[in-house]
Amino acid sequence: MVAETHSHHDRIDPDDIVALLAGHLDNDDPATLTLADCGFHDDADLFDLVDLLAEEYGERCLTSIDPDDLGAHTTLAEVITLLTDRVH
Repeated sequence: MVAETHSHHDRIDPDDIVALLAGHLDNDDPATLTLADCGFHDDADLFDLVDLLAEEYGERCLTSIDPDDLGAHTTLAEVITLLTDRVH
């Protein structure tokens, strides 16, 4: 018998994304913070970011984030949009 799959997931909370990626910073404005500000500077860091998001949010974000969509100057607001607009 095929295992049951889950078709409903809790929405990803934008505040949780900010806390995860920028919780250690004094500034927590996702519109102004870039991934570089949060410590993700190069391609290797961006792949680590995708792994971190997949670990934290699991299957809900695996199809939402493509490292090619990201750059060091991508804002947290843009990351939030990628995660929350594509996840249903």
